[in-house]
Amino acid sequence: MDRAAPRQVRLVRTPTPAPSPPSPGPADPGRAVVDRRPNRAGTQRVRRLAIGFAVAVAVVYGTLAAVARTAPSGGTVGGTYDLDLLGAIALAVGVAGAVVTLFSAPIAVERDATTVVAVGPFGTRRAFRLGPKFAARVVRRYAGGLLSDGAVESVELTDGRRRRTYLLEAGILEPPPP
Repeated sequence: MDRAAPRQVRLVRTPTPAPSPPSPGPADPGRAVVDRRPNRAGTQRVRRLAIGFAVAVAVVYGTLAAVARTAPSGGTVGGTYDLDLLGAIALAVGVAGAVVTLFSAPIAVERDATTVVAVGPFGTRRAFRLGPKFAARVVRRYAGGLLSDGAVESVELTDGRRRRTYLLEAGILEPPPP
């Protein structure tokens, strides 16, 4: 028998779609989220504030380092130790300021019939129980502009147990439509 030369066979596989990442659930897995609203304008504002703060710290450090280098002593009093220490302090202040700024705005707000949950930038959740002691007070309003595209409010939330102030997109705490 004459055998035919083996031929190549190409198997075409359809790519399997990647599974969609699970959406963050409610603070209590047994409770359904009625309304989850992203805090786009608030997070945009704090990110831009953090960048501005870091740039300002870098400019101040650069100015002080340049002044130290051009001083009559030539920056040799403490050698590079003084500039290294100044740089370490500037870095610590810059990082601490950026972290504090970034934590002042949750990435989303979840609301159901009994609770308002502020979801932090790293998934931390702070729940505020709706009830007679719950209060949401607008401390300050910021119009949209250079720091954020939309209006942002500094809102103080309290439920009698704890009190927190957040930068939230204007109207994010309004009850969901019926």
